[in-house]
Amino acid sequence: MSETTLLGLPLLQPSQAQKHVTVNDAMTVLDTVVQLSVKSSVLNIPPSIPAEGDRYIVGPVPTGTWSGKARQVAAWVGSAWVFHAPAQGWIAWDETTSIALVFTATNWQSLVSGSFPNSVADFGTESTSVNRPITYVQYDNLGQMISSEVYDGDAVTVGFTAGVPNRPSSSLLRAKTITSYDEIGRAYKTETYSVDPSSGAGSTSALTSQVWFDIRGLTLKSSAPGGIVQKTAYDSLGRATTSYVTDGGGDSSWSDADDVAGDTVLSQSETVYDADGNAILSLNRQRFHDASGTGSLGTPTSGVNSRVSTAAYYYDTRNRLTDSVNVGTNGAGSWTRPGTVPSRSDTTLVNSVQYDAAGRAWKTIDPKGIETRNDFDLLGRNTKTIQNYVDGTVSDADDKTTEYTHGPAGRTSLTAKLTGGGGQTTEWVYGVGSGSGVFSNDIVAATKWPDATTGASPADRLRRSGRNGAGLGGR
Repeated sequence: MSETTLLGLPLLQPSQAQKHVTVNDAMTVLDTVVQLSVKSSVLNIPPSIPAEGDRYIVGPVPTGTWSGKARQVAAWVGSAWVFHAPAQGWIAWDETTSIALVFTATNWQSLVSGSFPNSVADFGTESTSVNRPITYVQYDNLGQMISSEVYDGDAVTVGFTAGVPNRPSSSLLRAKTITSYDEIGRAYKTETYSVDPSSGAGSTSALTSQVWFDIRGLTLKSSAPGGIVQKTAYDSLGRATTSYVTDGGGDSSWSDADDVAGDTVLSQSETVYDADGNAILSLNRQRFHDASGTGSLGTPTSGVNSRVSTAAYYYDTRNRLTDSVNVGTNGAGSWTRPGTVPSRSDTTLVNSVQYDAAGRAWKTIDPKGIETRNDFDLLGRNTKTIQNYVDGTVSDADDKTTEYTHGPAGRTSLTAKLTGGGGQTTEWVYGVGSGSGVFSNDIVAATKWPDATTGASPADRLRRSGRNGAGLGGR
């Protein structure tokens, strides 16, 4: 037997070489057909530029690379279409129509009405007198949604012509959005129109959002209806190095999307990376309210005047963040990141973290030099926290210690240690059953508060947590 009976998952064979290939193939099948959600269930022509993981239910008369795969599930994996023949009872969600579909051995049907969507069949038994909107969507020949309209659906019955739903009366129009795509299927413009609800008449102008891409597909520029324009510059590895918020005032064509020449820049963020790809320096520039000029922001005293805030980051050999340094505006002066972590001061705020052998952050030090330590058990659960650590001995001024115990369901106690010995303990008792409608050892049934004198949590200081049939608590 080389594969499973139901999903056709490949099985490992005795003494098989490259077992990982078989396991990965099985995982890919599961990733495709489990929790199935498809882009469309009516297309006969494969999309020209699918994205990795896109899934479709192939139409009834497919062509091209889908030929001969009618009503099968097509998934774009790697650089090719992979097909899965559905079995009776498979359920899929159609993202285009927002309808759940079920396969009945020969065809996909609406799970609600028992009929295939986009046909003349009844879509359900909903009364037309209820208050509900009707959304009418149009697609281009590539299956891309190009128009979405919302209509007042009160007392409206949707009719069909040749299997296509009819658009409701234009007087019932309440909202309209149009989306435009470039040659490779990327949405680059969205136009939202104003609609007069008394007549359904739409405006001639629209609130327009646009996106500009570079030849690598990275977003160079985006504009919002309010006029704010965002631009991003990237390095050769595709990492964002500089981000701008501008008015886009110097732009007249696509060639202007990758620079801020002629733009009034409001803010500017810059990031520097090390050889491992870690961000080691960040600068944030905020334009002065009285600054003049266009283009990239400068310093408080040169170029387009701006307030410059600087932060630096340091990492260990495993690329874990160990120190972050914030120098703020550095007194309006420039600041160069040192090769090693600088000393703490009132103007150089340093936060540090140290890791134990298991990679857990066991010690942190804030800019004032106050140290916090944590202990963990073998499962990585926090068992002790010492705030303002000095020598580990609890006092009124330092070494504020809290200890924790844990059980299979979660934390079972918290003990706040007291100066001179002893502590105040709060306990949580797990396990609910008779009378609540829920039987579970994972739910807190009671809390035992500490006695003000002894610090212990005796039974007479127990407060039970009532639970209903849904497991929700009350007093």
